[in-house]
Amino acid sequence: MSQQKHVDLLFNNAGVASIGTSEIEPEHFEQMVKINLLGMYYWVHAIAPYMKKQKEGLIVNLGSRSGIYAREMVGGYAATKFGVVGFSEALYRELATFGVKVTTINPGFVATDMTSQSSFDQQKMIPPEDIAKVVESLLQLSALTVVKSITLTPIDDVLYV
Repeated sequence: MSQQKHVDLLFNNAGVASIGTSEIEPEHFEQMVKINLLGMYYWVHAIAPYMKKQKEGLIVNLGSRSGIYAREMVGGYAATKFGVVGFSEALYRELATFGVKVTTINPGFVATDMTSQSSFDQQKMIPPEDIAKVVESLLQLSALTVVKSITLTPIDDVLYV
């Protein structure tokens, strides 16, 4: 008897950021598109068929607050994260009929290696563990409830002024 594959969760988290909008170098912009947007798509393309067949599962795509509120210093990054947000909305609508949930988490600054070179204090950023706690809570919801998107913001929102 062959063992059926069962996938409970796909968490798309990979991402890179480069500074710039109109002046960003094409190779940096292409790298962000490949990692932030295409990387997410390829995983969804590979895993969604299993979830559709099993009629359950949760796909969490890590967007960004920059994918909702673009800033001039990171316009290229924002473009990729707007893509994640838009794709996730369409994916939610497509997969809901199969019982598969799709959630986009849009955090502000998270204290990771990616933000370690920023001028903002990492002690005032969102701890990565808080994102893990959000995913854990999403997994606890009944099959009847989905959180389509959630925006996480540091308590000291001055980072975005």
